[in-house]
Amino acid sequence: MARFVFPTPLMSPSFSPGSGDIAPEVLAAQARPALPCPGGELDALLQSLAERMQPLLGTARPVYFLGSSASGLMEAAVRNLVEGTLLVSVGGPAGERWARVAAGCGRTVERLEVDWGETLSAEKLAAALQAQPYPAVALTHHETATGTLNPVAEWAEAVRQASPDTLILVDAASSLGGLPVEMDAWGADFVLGVSQHALNVPPGLGIFSVSARALERAAQVAGRGWYFDLLTLERQRLRDQTQDCPPLGLLYALDVQLDRMQAEGLTLRWARHAALGQRLREWAESRGMPLLAPAAAQSPLVSCLQNRLGLDVAALNRYLQPRGLRVGQGVGMLRDRTIRVAHGGELQLHDLEALLNAFDSFLTQ
Repeated sequence: MARFVFPTPLMSPSFSPGSGDIAPEVLAAQARPALPCPGGELDALLQSLAERMQPLLGTARPVYFLGSSASGLMEAAVRNLVEGTLLVSVGGPAGERWARVAAGCGRTVERLEVDWGETLSAEKLAAALQAQPYPAVALTHHETATGTLNPVAEWAEAVRQASPDTLILVDAASSLGGLPVEMDAWGADFVLGVSQHALNVPPGLGIFSVSARALERAAQVAGRGWYFDLLTLERQRLRDQTQDCPPLGLLYALDVQLDRMQAEGLTLRWARHAALGQRLREWAESRGMPLLAPAAAQSPLVSCLQNRLGLDVAALNRYLQPRGLRVGQGVGMLRDRTIRVAHGGELQLHDLEALLNAFDSFLTQ
């Protein structure tokens, strides 16, 4: 069997959405010695990380950590909180993932679909909830495939007004750490994130929080499973006793990355991401490649450029790779119609200017 060969040079800084650049000291933190599991030191680390993650999730509720992808945490939400039919907002692959996970867990799914790049109106969401009751609605905060930031605050208000008993489940996997997430202000009941997107920690760590009423709902749901049982996780938290040994290296890495984020300041970090997005939008529009998402919904973390020039993205990346750069191919139905450029995480203005200069050279060759 042939051994995988890493590309040379490695793509850093990376403008391809997904796992962003990771600081050397964050990577190095994973080499710390393992703490006893279970053990008091590990419980203290988890408690410290949970408290430090609360401002990023915008919540005073407990924060939980599991070795999991976003899909796994979606399954946790569905298996614990949904009996019957789940109402799902679908405007891209992340929303589609909610629907597929729910169906895979044996739940009926009702989709509220919009064209990729568009956002669902709060009025349409409210009308669906007024037409029939749903135990929960699944929403996506940020779609990296379309560069769309969805109006979760408006959606959540519509849910609370139209159907107060409906639980609000939010996928913030690609936004957590890169822009404000406001679980408590939204009135959300389950908000999930992961380590690799805007937190800039290696992948594999699931991070989430659950409302008190969601835990009450979970007590009424059968077949919650075991690893993702929210009630078991809450009991273990109250006893300061972990259920399973978590991915210690990722916890160590998150600890160091939170130090780095605190040193920069969350407000300044988020403002940097927004400024990079504005610079990219201006450049793209001047080159005849406007963004797919409408202006009011354009993401500060990922821009999805309409490939109106008919560029070969594979050829573009072959040109960029020797310069240590890479952009993202479109996803799904947008594969050849869009070019995706990430501009969050650790990226700085000089990194983006280097990409734009190289992109311009490709266009004029």
